[in-house]
Amino acid sequence: MPRKSSVNRKGHYAGGVENTDGWIHLAHTHEEVQQRLLKNKSKQRQYAVDYFWIKNLENLNIFPTRHALDSWNVQKYFELFNKIFFFGALTDDFCELKFVEEVGVSREEWHRNRTHDDAEGYTTDPRRRLRYRGRTKISIFEQKDDVSKATLLRRYLGTLLHEMIHAFIHIYICLSPSCEAQTAQLEGSGGHGITWHRLALAFEEFAANWLGLELDLGRADVERKALIDSRRTKKMVLIFDVPSQFWTFIWNVILRYRSFWDIQRRQSSNVQ
Repeated sequence: MPRKSSVNRKGHYAGGVENTDGWIHLAHTHEEVQQRLLKNKSKQRQYAVDYFWIKNLENLNIFPTRHALDSWNVQKYFELFNKIFFFGALTDDFCELKFVEEVGVSREEWHRNRTHDDAEGYTTDPRRRLRYRGRTKISIFEQKDDVSKATLLRRYLGTLLHEMIHAFIHIYICLSPSCEAQTAQLEGSGGHGITWHRLALAFEEFAANWLGLELDLGRADVERKALIDSRRTKKMVLIFDVPSQFWTFIWNVILRYRSFWDIQRRQSSNVQ
């Protein structure tokens, strides 16, 4: 049974306190982000949790049609998740949310993404392209699986929260020369480093215990992909880590074979 907020619900709404609690663009370490997000007890979180229960948003069957699961509802849950998990710091100045549908103006992007590994969601990292400028964009892709609307919405919400963690890291983690080495180590090659995993686990537990939502942020899929990538890397290392004497031996064999073949070819020409 999920635990509801103990704050008095009368008169409160999702917006609550609108400040972002002092978050500064590209100015925080991984340790600070982990500590503050994992120990978040802000009034803004309490107000947003209250609103969540007032509107019965833990019941994913309240939406009457499949279409109602799409962009409008994803946007509303984004606004609440932003206040519940991220101090409301994923503001319009730094973060854009886009729901990519199969039809309409985004159809080309939707079809292009179907063959990509990140078929459910993707978040851009403007730090890599524009250094210290630009907004991060979260793209949530419409899913066409034949499942119930509650199952589909639960999948969207898991993907959404997964990508929101990426967005927060892209916006607020320090990437100055003095921070860059540690950032690369803690984020990993695919962005699923220690910080992402700790936040994802904590947010899954909070959603289950306080929001009544059993969300899957894809931690198992991330670990499986990381294992596959590490095995591929080890194979490549084994290939290039062969002692130089072996490659010298192979090269000498090739040269001897070529010399033998040249002699045979000349003798054949002389016979003719």
